Amino acid sequence: DQAGPAELLTGQGIDVRPHPHIGLGTVTYLYRGDFHHRDSTGADQIIRPGELNWMVAGRGVSHSERTKAAARTGPNSLFGIQTWLALP
Repeated sequence: DQAGPAELLTGQGIDVRPHPHIGLGTVTYLYRGDFHHRDSTGADQIIRPGELNWMVAGRGVSHSERTKAAARTGPNSLFGIQTWLALP
């Protein structure tokens, strides 16, 4: 899956509400921009350009991805990829 490249206006951002994954590993990598990843395992982190986020959702994990409030105070951009790995 590819996110962007996108130029977002003041007040805009990514708002992927909490949703479940079961039997997958998601790997997220950002080239530009950042967003807040939060999930039901207790992970709560900001993913930044050049960083990798790997979420393993064996028996089920619910997660959300959102643009931080500070980034919405002005124009911001986002460009990243997410791959999904089928777990045994």
